[in-house]
Amino acid sequence: MIYMAGDNNLAVDNAYALGQIKEAARQDSEKLNLFVYYAGNSPELPTLYCDFSESEPRYYRSYKVEKKLFKVPAKVNENAADAKSILNFVDWCVNKVEHEDGGGKAKFGRRAHRYALIFSGHSLGFLDKGLFMDESAGKSMKLVDLSMVIQRLTMHKNVLDDYEEEDRSATRELHLEAKDELLGKPLDILGFDSCVMGMLEVGYQFIDFAKTMIVSEGSVPSAGWTYAKILRNLACGTHARDSARKVAAQFVKEFIESQLLYTIGGVSVDMAAWDMKHFDDLSAAFDELSTVLIECFETRDSILYRQMERVILQVHWKCQSYMYDQNVDLGDFCALLKKECESVSNDLGPSDASKMLKNVQEACEKVLSEVERAVILSGFSGGGYQYSNGISVFFPWSLEGYEASKKNFQDL
Repeated sequence: MIYMAGDNNLAVDNAYALGQIKEAARQDSEKLNLFVYYAGNSPELPTLYCDFSESEPRYYRSYKVEKKLFKVPAKVNENAADAKSILNFVDWCVNKVEHEDGGGKAKFGRRAHRYALIFSGHSLGFLDKGLFMDESAGKSMKLVDLSMVIQRLTMHKNVLDDYEEEDRSATRELHLEAKDELLGKPLDILGFDSCVMGMLEVGYQFIDFAKTMIVSEGSVPSAGWTYAKILRNLACGTHARDSARKVAAQFVKEFIESQLLYTIGGVSVDMAAWDMKHFDDLSAAFDELSTVLIECFETRDSILYRQMERVILQVHWKCQSYMYDQNVDLGDFCALLKKECESVSNDLGPSDASKMLKNVQEACEKVLSEVERAVILSGFSGGGYQYSNGISVFFPWSLEGYEASKKNFQDL
C-alpha cells in the first residue's frame, strides 16, 4: 500500500511515480496486491484509490467510494493529512475493494500474510512542519497522530473489542469510532518516502507496530523513490518471497543504485532499512551514553568538564548532520566521540577524569554495536551524506535551537 500525500509541490512527481507503478504492475509476472492512494493539488482531479493488483489497473474516485470505515466530507479533493483518510484507504485495501475470484464471483478485500505501507509526502522528522501537507485543506499531520494511526491499523480484533471507552481522549477517538479490524498485526515494512524520518526518536514511535522500517536521515529528492525498479524487482525477482528484512534491504540497494546517476548533478541521498526488534536495546544503550555524558558535566570547574566541553564541540562540528544541522548521525557521532575521548585520556594519564572518559568510550562502543544490529542496510549516494550510518538523533547547536523545537520533541 502506497499513500501519496501530494496536494502540494510534489503533485507532479507523485503523478509521475504513479505512472511508474502502473507500468511496473503491468509487467509483473508474479502479481502483488498493490494499491496506491493519490491526492494531487488540482481541484478538477479527484483523490484516487488505485488498484494495480490485476493486469488492468482500476481507479476509484475517493469521494464515490461507498461504506467507508470513517465518515469524511465528500470532497473531490480529499484531505490527505487527515488520519481518517489513511484508515479509510487501508480499510478499502484489505476489507472493501471489489474483485473477482477464479469463478467470476465477486469478492471483497485483499488480505495477505504480509503487509507493507509506504508514505510519500513532505516531512521534517519529529517537527510537525508540513508532515503530509495538504495545501487545499491547509492542514498537515502531527507525528503523534501518525503513530496513533499506525497503532490503529495494527490492532487485533480482540483488542478492539476489549478497548475501554472510558479511556477516551481526543487522540484515542480513532480507535473507538469503528471496531473493524484492519491489518490486525504489525506491518512487515513501514516506509517513508519523505525527508528526515531516519531518527531514533521517530522510529521509536513505531517500535511495536512495524517489523522493519525504510527511512532517510537526510532529504529525499522531490522525485522520490524509484518505484518502478523497486516494485518490479520485488514482484518478479528472486526477492518476491524473501523475509521482510531482505525485502527492505533490497529497497535500499535498488534506490541507492538508481541515484548514482544523479551525483554529477550534485544530488546526495541516503536510505536505511531498520530491524525494529533491536530498537529497545539501542534506545537503552543511548540512554546509558546520555547518563555518562551528563555526569561528565557535573562539576563546572573540573578538568573533565573543560576537556569534555571541547570534545563535544569538536565532535559535533565534525559529525554528519541533517535538517539544517539540527540532527546528527548517531553512529558517526559515537565513533568520533570515542576517538576523541581516547586521545584526551591518553594525554591526561591515570586519573579520575580518565576513568570517566573510559566510561564514555565503553558507552559509545555499546551504542555502535546496537546501531549495527538495528540497521539492516544503510547506503548513500553523493558526498552530502557520506558519513551516514542509518540512524540520527536530535542534537541542536544551541539552547535556542532546542527551545524552538521543544514542544514537538516532548510530545514524542
